[in-house]
Formats: sequence, structure tokens, C-alpha cells
Amino acid sequence: MAAWAEPRVGFAWDVFRTGKTVVRGGVGVYRFHDAETDVDGAFQTSSGLKIADLQGFGGNTLGGTSSVHQNPNTYGAAGGTETALPIASVTALNQNDNNVPVTNNYSLSVAQQFPHGSVLQVSYVGNNSNSLLNNGTTQAVVLNNINAIPVGTLFTAAAATKINAESPGFCNAAGCTPQQAQRLDVLNNYPGDPNVQVTRPYPEYGNIVIPSHNTYANYNALQVIFLKQTGHLTYNLNYTFSKALGILGSAADFNFTAPIDPFNLQNNYGPENFDRSQVLNASYSYQFGRLVQSRLIGGLTNNWLVSGITTLESGGNLQTGVSFSPSFYLQGTVNTGANALTVSNLAVLGTPDVNLQPTVTCNPGAHLSKNQYINAACLGVPATGTNGRAILPYLHGPAFFNSDLTLEKGFSLGGERRLRFRYAAFNFLNHPLHSFGTGYASQGTLNLSDTSSTGSYASAAYRPSSGFGFAPLTVGRRLSEVSLKFDF
Repeated sequence: MAAWAEPRVGFAWDVFRTGKTVVRGGVGVYRFHDAETDVDGAFQTSSGLKIADLQGFGGNTLGGTSSVHQNPNTYGAAGGTETALPIASVTALNQNDNNVPVTNNYSLSVAQQFPHGSVLQVSYVGNNSNSLLNNGTTQAVVLNNINAIPVGTLFTAAAATKINAESPGFCNAAGCTPQQAQRLDVLNNYPGDPNVQVTRPYPEYGNIVIPSHNTYANYNALQVIFLKQTGHLTYNLNYTFSKALGILGSAADFNFTAPIDPFNLQNNYGPENFDRSQVLNASYSYQFGRLVQSRLIGGLTNNWLVSGITTLESGGNLQTGVSFSPSFYLQGTVNTGANALTVSNLAVLGTPDVNLQPTVTCNPGAHLSKNQYINAACLGVPATGTNGRAILPYLHGPAFFNSDLTLEKGFSLGGERRLRFRYAAFNFLNHPLHSFGTGYASQGTLNLSDTSSTGSYASAAYRPSSGFGFAPLTVGRRLSEVSLKFDF
């Protein structure tokens, strides 16, 4: 069994030996184990696995399965009564993959004490993680799928030969045309079905996913803290300028966004969906003292406590934050009639295993109108057999702002009896937050089309009336809370 070292070291330096200027830093290595559930699928795999699922029988039984009488040479034939045997996707393990996930943390900070009990601290904080386990995804494009076919496969003579052997004359001998490719089924559903499945390296299987320790991520940030913890006025202001990057579509959807390209891991490296470039938080309180000497009036006006929390965050990256698709579900139609082409990975890329990405012709984050966050005029459809830009320019979504305020005071009622009054207002400024439609509505779906008789991928464009890239909705409201607490 391999032995792993996890060294960690830290230091603190009182620069002038006054306790007012301190430099701190540290580095550390942290390894962690994979969960058993990450590789469950591989433990259940058998060679040539087929599944017979009898719906409506309240569960599968040996008698029911036997009654199907499946014949792999004739199932699905016209007029037949046999049930189809679905193509199974399987999970396997690499016996040579002995890597263990590791995270390296590092930080350096300078803290300076100022008069009146205030402290300023400026820090650089970061980490990088390597050998992270990629154990697949539930999306159409799957990393670590050794049964995937690369871009352009369906347009080759070799693929056309295999497809025509199943469905004679379906594709041109020199390769399927985009019109032919878009009509292919991904799976082989019945004898004679024109399908992509026969072109795979292992056509008897669907996806063959091998969980591998081949992904990575990192986080780097400038963090600034200014705080004061004594006196009538106390506050804690903190600001972060950061970036979180990693491989999209790995870790079984835990990072939300689907993969882009299983053949080039670097094409999937970009901002994570939880990345926020800038974050500002402020918490504060002010304890009023004795403002009025009169006992009667002072009982109402003295010793009030006002406190609040304010948060401001820049919007997340829309490519990874508005939907599962890193291309905004790019779709559409060009030309018409027999010449009509869909905007899809089958027709444009010649494979179902790579996500179709838009081309970028200008900055889609520039020249925006009110409530607009993506300028789709800068996005286009790539030429046949080529893909667009994998990681798009950073497109900030709607920013987040919220401010809560609390007002409270205690009243003495004699003896041990006290009454505590508290009023809290959440989002007390009643600031609205802009939002995209729910359910991945048209605001998050990129449709590029040109249905004229001369339409082509080069001329495909979006319709502003579709609303794509706009966040027309507003959410949020002020909530008030009043409480009285009586102690006796």
C-alpha cells in the first residue's frame, strides 16, 4: 500500500515586535478518499449486459422475462411481438489508476492595527486540487466515455459503410451528409434502424464510462478585511476578488454544468458555476448611549441598538450558471424543405458525443440594453465539421444585493422585570433582484435560425423577440419582523 505525505507548515511574524503589524502565512497538503458510491456502477457491470424491463407487471419476474422470448436477430421487426433489448451503458474501472485526490492550500496575509481598535488585514488565499475523480454525468455529453466518437466521424466513408450495412443506402458512400446525419437515431432501436451506435468503437454498448482521477480545479483570491470590535460603533467589512476554475461536467453533476468535449479535457476548463468575481460584505452595529438626561424621555430614547448586514455580489458566469448547457442549449433550423438543417451536434459536428458550441464574433458582454446580459448578435453557428468556442467570454449575470437592518432596545419595568423590543427589516431598502425565467425559459435558450430558401449556418441568427439573454423578472421584497420579549 502506498504511503502519502501531507506536510503542513505555517508561520506568524510580529514585524516590529509591537503586536500591531503581523505577517502570517502557511501551506498545506490535504488528501482525501473517494466515496464507495462513486464507483458503484462499475461493481454492477457484466460483459454484454442486457436489460429486459416488463412494464406494468408490478415488477420483473423470472416467468415474465421468460415469456418475452427475445431473439436478437428479429426483435423489433415489422409486425413482430418481441420486446426490444435496449443498448446498455456501463461503467468500468482502470486497474492502473492509483491516484488519490489532493488539495494544496496556501495563504499569505498582512494585518495592521490602527487607532480606536480597528484592524486591516490583506490576504492572498488560494488552493489547487488535482487527481479529482471524474465519475461521469447524467447529461448527453459524458467525460471519460471511451465509446464516444469524435467530431466529423459521421461524415466519413468508414462511418457511412457501417451505417449502410445496417440500413442500405441511407448515407452517401463518401460519408453521411448533414441532412442524413441529423436523421440518425443515437441508439440502435430495431433491425434496419439508421443509427449512430454502429459507428462506435464498441457498438454493443452505449456509453462506457471509466471513472478516472484526471480532473482538477483551483481557487485564488485577494481578501481584504477591515474591522473594529470595541466602542459604540463596531463593524466588519470584507471584500473578496477571486476566481474559481475547474473541469465542467465532472463529479456526477455536482458542479451543475454539463461537459463540452470528452476528447480534450482542457476544453472543459473554465469558471465554475459558483464563481463570483467580487463579493462585499458589511456587518455593523451602533450602540446609542445616554442621549437625554430626563428619566422619562430617556427611557424611550436612550440605549437603542442599531445593527445591519449588507451583501453585494457580482453576478455569476452565465455560461455555467443559467442552465445545464454550456452552449445555452444552442438550437435552430436553417433553410427549408428537403434542404432544411437542424442546428445540432449531429448535423454540424457529425457526432452526438461533443456539445455544439457557438462561435464568437464580438464581445457578447458588450453593447447591452436594459436588463440584457448576453448580446446574442455576437454568437453564431460554426461551419460543418467544426465546433465553436468551448469556454465563452465571462458573462456576468444579474448582481445580488441585500441589506438587512435591526433596531432594538430594552426597557426596565422594575425589579427583575424587563421588556425587550426588536424590529427587523429584511431587504429593508426593498431592492429588487433581476432574474431569468424559471424552467430554463427562452431567456436561457439560444436559438439561431434562418429558414429562408438561402439559409445556411453562416447566416443563422437570433431573433431579439425571443428574449434570449434578458432577465426581465424581478424578485424580492421587504419583510418586517416585530418581537417583544418579557423577562421576569
